[in-house]
Amino acid sequence: MSSNQGFYIYKSPTDLFAYNIGHGLESNKVMAAFFSNKKVFLSFYNKFQMVSLDSLLMFRGLALPYLTEFQLLKSDSIVQISDTFKLKYFQNFVKLRFSVLEYEMPDQIQYSYRLKGLDSNWVITDHLNRSIVFSNLMAGDYHFQLRSKLPHTDWSSIVTYKIIITPPFWKTKWFMVLAGAFLIAFISIAYKLRVKKIRKEESEKSAYEKQLLELEAKALRAQMNPHFIFNCLNSIKSLIQEKQTEKGVTYLTTFSKLIRTLFNNADKKEITLYDEIETCKLYLQLESMRFDTKFSYQVNVDENIDLKSVQVPALIIQPFIENAIWHGIMPKNNGGTVLVNVSENNGYIEIAIEDDGIGREASQQNKSISTAHQSKGVNLTQARLELDNLLQQRQASLVTIDKKDENGKATGTKVIITIKEEI
Repeated sequence: MSSNQGFYIYKSPTDLFAYNIGHGLESNKVMAAFFSNKKVFLSFYNKFQMVSLDSLLMFRGLALPYLTEFQLLKSDSIVQISDTFKLKYFQNFVKLRFSVLEYEMPDQIQYSYRLKGLDSNWVITDHLNRSIVFSNLMAGDYHFQLRSKLPHTDWSSIVTYKIIITPPFWKTKWFMVLAGAFLIAFISIAYKLRVKKIRKEESEKSAYEKQLLELEAKALRAQMNPHFIFNCLNSIKSLIQEKQTEKGVTYLTTFSKLIRTLFNNADKKEITLYDEIETCKLYLQLESMRFDTKFSYQVNVDENIDLKSVQVPALIIQPFIENAIWHGIMPKNNGGTVLVNVSENNGYIEIAIEDDGIGREASQQNKSISTAHQSKGVNLTQARLELDNLLQQRQASLVTIDKKDENGKATGTKVIITIKEEI
């Protein structure tokens, strides 16, 4: 088919190929055209031309398109063309130019491009718009795909260029892993420091409380020693008044031993059970000498117990012995006996102070009538045992048993002090 724009070879509704001066024709104004023996005969206004059909069909093919320029707009710099472009995160504003080798009909070339990873749709443009700008590309992998064609031809093969924009280091996986590990380590350290601080505060608080309890226990010991000594001096005074000089000297000698023991233990929070029993023996000896045949005593210790390995608060037994003598036996007309037994029972040391006196009920009635001798030692000892449990976790306990016969009559009192044996 001839026209003023060249001529056309019609093969099918989708295959219509145009040829003009760009394909080697003498002019675009073709008056007539006919085909014979693989040759095309063209008639112009004042010319005639014969063209080989094979040479015309060669124009159906087209070279592959390619990038001619890769420009970084922020830095206004040109990157050397290659199959792969690796850019930093701040080099994400780029301009691409492209072209194709075509000498015959460059103005009829169509281009199609897309940037996979950003948009999957093809964008079609012509020879006048052969550049494209991509701005603010996110970090990631992109594929710039480009193809071209002439009118009434198929698209060329796709040419692909890979564009890699690396993320900033704070968005990389290794940084996130390290940051996560650091955060976990920081939280762990902060937690441990916090726990350590709380434990330190609790420890300091506990230490202060313990010091307070120790001061209270020391105050109780300070009350007990003068009370105990006062009772002993009263006994010596009584012997002197009764002009029992020799007995008074013996009593004073024994008392001096007792005082020396008390002074030795004055600054000690606790002493061995051996020292405590020896102190009690001296006290019993003193009171026995004072009251003559009014009462007798016995101290029995289990041979399997190592008294020197057991620690007890100082003067923890004596007040109960004193109470047994003064409030249990002394009110009786026919006197009585004080027994001190030390035994072991299932990992516990049991110290029993037992008397056959008038019992606690009658003793309380006597106390309400007469205040001649009020024993504060028992109350102080109970308080000291409670403090000692708090300070040493010794699990000490105190039990008082009212002894009675089969008729319900009081036959004395038994006090049992139980202390857990230390391993």
